Amino acid sequence: MEIVCEKAARYVETLLPPFSPILERLEKEGQEEGIPYLLPCSAQFIRVLLGRLRPRRILEIGTAIGYSAIHMAEAAPEAHIVTLEIDAQLPGGANEQI
Repeated sequence: MEIVCEKAARYVETLLPPFSPILERLEKEGQEEGIPYLLPCSAQFIRVLLGRLRPRRILEIGTAIGYSAIHMAEAAPEAHIVTLEIDAQLPGGANEQI
């Protein structure tokens, strides 16, 4: 079930600045591999929110391929971000040491 109005999402996407090359690459890889990732309008909402709140620490649970973590890092460069992923099959998953 889609919880976003497609017409509204397309409109919001026309207002967004382009994302960095790494985010574009991860979005493409996520689509190809069937890994869920944030919709551009949701990513922009998080970026605006973090820009206003300026958190010092962020905890992300369910990192998958790191797409949203990179959005958060770009929006809040001063924050220390900890990411957790239980699925060892995904990059950064339970068995990977970084």
